[in-house]
Amino acid sequence: MILDSLRAIGKYEVLTAKDGEDGLQVVREKGELIDLVITDCNHPKIDGITMSKIIKEEYPDIPIVMLTGYYSAVKLRVPEGIFFKVHPKPIRIKELEEIIKAAIKSNPYRK
Repeated sequence: MILDSLRAIGKYEVLTAKDGEDGLQVVREKGELIDLVITDCNHPKIDGITMSKIIKEEYPDIPIVMLTGYYSAVKLRVPEGIFFKVHPKPIRIKELEEIIKAAIKSNPYRK
């Protein structure tokens, strides 16, 4: 559903991954070309929080947004400084677009 929303916005090239391990590999392959990572908490192999910690260590300027259906529980487990935003699902397309714009703008190399 999030993928459909991103495609509906129509302004962004969207890269996808089947699980956290694959997501980490996509970021490592595309690295500096990635403006933003959007993830969920629950992924097979590597969960979204662990994947995001690794991405932040390797690519500290890439903003990461977590969208989760377990917002209250996840918010308590999220380390400071990893995520640009943690937002509950479902999310409206307009909200998602605003978060994307703000996250990309937060990267000093993408302004």
